[in-house]
Amino acid sequence: MPHYVYTPAVTAQVPVSRRLPLVIWLHGGVWVIRGRDPGGIEPELPQLAFHRPEHQARHPCFLLRPIALTRKHWISPLGPKTGSHVLRARPSASLKRLLKLIDVVLEMHQDRIDKERLILAGASMGAYGVWDLLGRSGIPFKFAAALPVSGGGDPTTVSRMAGTRIWAFHSRQDGQVPVNASRDSAHSNKSNP
Repeated sequence: MPHYVYTPAVTAQVPVSRRLPLVIWLHGGVWVIRGRDPGGIEPELPQLAFHRPEHQARHPCFLLRPIALTRKHWISPLGPKTGSHVLRARPSASLKRLLKLIDVVLEMHQDRIDKERLILAGASMGAYGVWDLLGRSGIPFKFAAALPVSGGGDPTTVSRMAGTRIWAFHSRQDGQVPVNASRDSAHSNKSNP
């Protein structure tokens, strides 16, 4: 699976012995529309915030930016303009590969990544992927926090998200993904602080 991994520099403030969180950023559908040439597409702005020097100085972290399989989505068969939905029995091929990739990254950086602080984030199609993973049982990782921006999931899976801090963002003026996608998931998730 094509991906980028940002590894924070070792400094006096961030010694090699300090375990850091891993942020996993799932891209939106623009990658599906425009193709997969990492050199030909400008990175999306939200994930840039995670590895900017000023952010890393305040909140050092590892960043994993996987790229969904060619012409595939993080979830299938949903596309734009879809609200909340019923969770499919199995994760998409892209999410299956992502789970393996997370395992590889954790193994490679086992001395520096805090496995108790895995943070899942994404926008649009990536936010659907976030909600999908949070709603699944049997996932080998426990996510400490999630940041879905303009996406939705299956409101009936909320009980599986207990213990994960979720900050969901969505604009009611979103022209691609209806705001009910986030609202349904957030309103069903009132018991999850």
